[in-house]
Amino acid sequence: MSQYAYQGGEPWHYEAFQKQIYIDEISFINKDISSKNSYLLIRDWSRGDFFFFSTILSETATAAINQCRRLTDAGFSVIPIVTVRHPLESYLSLMALKGIKSIHIVRMSLHEYCERYHSFLKVYAACPVFYYEDFCRSPEDFFSKIISYYKDKGIHLIKNSGYSPHRAGSQKISGDSGRSAPLPSLRSAKPIPNHLANATKPTSAYINLCTKLGYNPYLQDGITQYFKP
Repeated sequence: MSQYAYQGGEPWHYEAFQKQIYIDEISFINKDISSKNSYLLIRDWSRGDFFFFSTILSETATAAINQCRRLTDAGFSVIPIVTVRHPLESYLSLMALKGIKSIHIVRMSLHEYCERYHSFLKVYAACPVFYYEDFCRSPEDFFSKIISYYKDKGIHLIKNSGYSPHRAGSQKISGDSGRSAPLPSLRSAKPIPNHLANATKPTSAYINLCTKLGYNPYLQDGITQYFKP
């Protein structure tokens, strides 16, 4: 850590310090994993970047915190993808998070959530989009689609022949606090709480987002048809 030692008379740049430590840690881990002919998978938790600020950040501001760009600028070879879930489902998940104290999140409507979602998609517009629902249906097919997409781009990824979704329940990874079942599977649509009934009314931002991502935004026979038609 001596390279980060404070030198008398020089200003303390905490953000730069944090970023350098992060890059060094990624470099150390990636070197070890690469030596084993494997890939380092990094999850960019975009909610923190696009939904936890009191105002919707400008495209310039959100681009500055783009994880892919940060790693690429540091010299890493990054193969990015974007994974999405039906906007109403992901909105209800956000509102159900325990311990939320930010007033703007507590009061956030589905309309504002979708406007922020659009900002996220703009920043990551160059990345291919894959679907959470497809992963739940078949993890093997989901990863095959990613491999096939990048193969067409001239990038050859190697699929672990020993992978099985039946092993998922016995494997612990960071950032899996939302996992509540041992095996991936499609789940029933979340019920809309009474206190969110007005906040979840379809608006132009919501319908446009669903259309952009290929989801059905409407209710049919009292059951939300969340998945792509």
